[in-house]
Amino acid sequence: MLYVKAGYTDASIEGEYDDGTGEISDEISFGGFRIGAGGEIDLSSNYAIRVEYRYSDYGDLEFLGVNTGIGVSRNQGIVTLLGKF
Repeated sequence: MLYVKAGYTDASIEGEYDDGTGEISDEISFGGFRIGAGGEIDLSSNYAIRVEYRYSDYGDLEFLGVNTGIGVSRNQGIVTLLGKF
């Protein structure tokens, strides 16, 4: 079986700093799109293996309302052993 996928993805970056007099923390959240493709091969009637590639793009990172020009993306490769029942 071969398949393709597409959808929305969301991520966040959290930071904390303690200078000894107090702690400062902040979180930045951003969304983007994900696309991928994969295949599944039956090994037996009870097991299969799945191989998949995913690409996520979150666009440019903004900090304090200013576009930093830093593009945020992620590439993933996944191999999964499936047990069927």
